[in-house]
Amino acid sequence: FTSTINAIYDRIEQQRSTLNVQAEEEVNTVNRLTTDIAKLNQQISREVLVCNHPNDMEDQRDSLVRELSQFLDIRTVRDPASGSVRIDMNGQALVSSNNSLDLATATSNSGGIQIVYAGSREPVNPTGGSLMALSELSNDILPGVMEAVDTLASTIIAEFNQLNATGTSNTYNLNNHISDRSIDVNLTAVNLDDAQHADVAAGLGIPEPFAPSFVDAAGNDIPTNLTINLLNTNTGIAEKFTVRYDPGVNVVPASRSMEDLVSAINTGRGGGFTVYPPREGGVDGVSASLVGVGSGVRMQLDADLGFSIDFSPALDTRPTDQAWTGGDVVVSNAAAIPALSDRRLMFEVANGGTELHLFTLDPISGNRQEYPAASPANQMAINPGGSTTVGGVTINFAALGTYTDGEQFSADFDLNGDVIASTATQTNQWTQGDAGFVVRGRYTGTHSFDPARQWSMNVVSAGTIGDDANPPVVEFNYYTGPEDARILETQLLTLDSNYQPGTQVPIADGVYVVFDAGDLTAGNDVDFTIDAEPDQAGLLTALGINGIFSGSTASTMQVSQTLRENPSFLAVAHSRSAGDNSNILDILNVRDRDIFGSEGNSLDDFYQALVSDIAVQVKQVEGLQENQGLVMASLENKRDEISGVSIDEEVGMLILQQQAYSAAARLITTARENIDTLLGILN
Repeated sequence: FTSTINAIYDRIEQQRSTLNVQAEEEVNTVNRLTTDIAKLNQQISREVLVCNHPNDMEDQRDSLVRELSQFLDIRTVRDPASGSVRIDMNGQALVSSNNSLDLATATSNSGGIQIVYAGSREPVNPTGGSLMALSELSNDILPGVMEAVDTLASTIIAEFNQLNATGTSNTYNLNNHISDRSIDVNLTAVNLDDAQHADVAAGLGIPEPFAPSFVDAAGNDIPTNLTINLLNTNTGIAEKFTVRYDPGVNVVPASRSMEDLVSAINTGRGGGFTVYPPREGGVDGVSASLVGVGSGVRMQLDADLGFSIDFSPALDTRPTDQAWTGGDVVVSNAAAIPALSDRRLMFEVANGGTELHLFTLDPISGNRQEYPAASPANQMAINPGGSTTVGGVTINFAALGTYTDGEQFSADFDLNGDVIASTATQTNQWTQGDAGFVVRGRYTGTHSFDPARQWSMNVVSAGTIGDDANPPVVEFNYYTGPEDARILETQLLTLDSNYQPGTQVPIADGVYVVFDAGDLTAGNDVDFTIDAEPDQAGLLTALGINGIFSGSTASTMQVSQTLRENPSFLAVAHSRSAGDNSNILDILNVRDRDIFGSEGNSLDDFYQALVSDIAVQVKQVEGLQENQGLVMASLENKRDEISGVSIDEEVGMLILQQQAYSAAARLITTARENIDTLLGILN
């Protein structure tokens, strides 16, 4: 397929190159004709000056002028005094009484043909003749076709790559991603949707058709999400993270550069990007980096050993494993802390549940940095029912709570170094030792992730799962309805013998949970992420991550190197279930989807319209050629009637002249006879 697209474009490009050669040949012919006409002007003028009538030279010149008119739209004026002709083109004397101007070819800014005067290099811009046709073909018609083929190719690349990038499969296992596109090293701090990136040079930048979008139809900045799943290849359980761009007032600055994206993945915060859930800081188990390639940089994502990365809406998550089981805590600060400006501060339970260790994450490497200094200054004593302050950060602890080593929570600070919204509260989510659950299925809804409207499960009453005598009652909260008017739905379920541990407990829109064996404690309340749009801004397509195709135009379009080396990375599904081919079906449906904006055309429609348009143009040209041929023939007949030779008239004139000659001869003979007679008489 890509070879076919390449070949179509290459043939058009070759045809354009052939036009350049043809134009150069025709310009050489024009120069020869104008030179010959100027020489004939000089010869005719000399003959006219001595009162001769150089008809043969004038006929020869007329023939050359007619030949010249095939190449250019010219105006010819004859000087009756000298017999020379002046040939004008666009008001410029191409041929005068004794000299001529040479033309030349040049390359236009778009790579097409440009006809110029050889001396001044000023453009000629012919308005008729074959040179104008060649110029129009080279500068307008063929570039238009090439642009349409490029549009077709870039649209296919963008659509297919976006689908593959956000898909997965039961065999998909890729622990490393590196972007295909290189960003100018001087633009890594510039917003990824800035027009500077579209100025592609030396293989750097993001071509305009692939630019990410963080705005709505009216041009207003809007929140967008990028899902990153970290899958444990041994257990098949994934942790789902959302890198969310938010242009709201609480995020300062709301920039969206490559550096911001890398920082957010590594630390949880970067410009306008924030990672949810915040418990591990950044995307735990994934490190982002900028890798130098020539004069540019590419973004690379690496997963920990035994894990793989994908960007799909697939579930298979276990939210209870990362749930906070300690007591409620409230984080605040009395004065601004410059060292925490626009940072995420992490708190981790340690030392047998008696201490919190404070740290931030390095934006470049993701490495842990103790706050406010190396141990033991970063250690905060857990004080149930009281508060503790370290490094200007104060935590108020609930009276009750069990703190387990390794569990974490976080607080985000704004650009001034203050906790965003004055305080950050982490509430108890789960009871240590209670049965956990896994979220599975394939979400068939259309809602994107919204941190304010998460799906959740809470335990209404305690009990043992699958026990009819003492079953727990759980409540699922989820959303339905349109994206801009979501409806909160609630479902109460009693987990009795109908829902034994390990069986599916349906929620809605293809999503279900599977509970482990054990007890549930009343008050347990945990959120989980459901997202049907895992790459809303098109960041993966913009950077060239996990796509089917590389390149950006019809001439550069290729199957990606990663996919050629390992076809199993074709993301056929939306879930990790064997037999799921939903993503392949979506890829196939691209052909018939209306993806050309307001035009409402599919790829098929666009291609057929392109072919039809070319066919119509060819038919119109053939019709015009036929009509103009008839007009030209008619005009030539009229010219011949005026200046041409009529055989009948010439034969008649010849007979008259012959008769006149015979009469004159007879007259001379008679006169001679009379003279002879007179001379005889005189003698």
